[in-house]
Amino acid sequence: MAPAHFRLEAGSATPVATTVEPDETVIDAAESCPVEAITVRDDDGELIAPA
Repeated sequence: MAPAHFRLEAGSATPVATTVEPDETVIDAAESCPVEAITVRDDDGELIAPA
């Protein structure tokens, strides 16, 4: 879903970097994750996604 930010390793998605800009693609990935394994937070730690 966000190939610039996640890669597939042994059947699991792994982030390319620990910190990324919260662009629309990353937010969509977090909103689409069925187990809420992806969280997006702003610089203050406030949750952006999933909502």
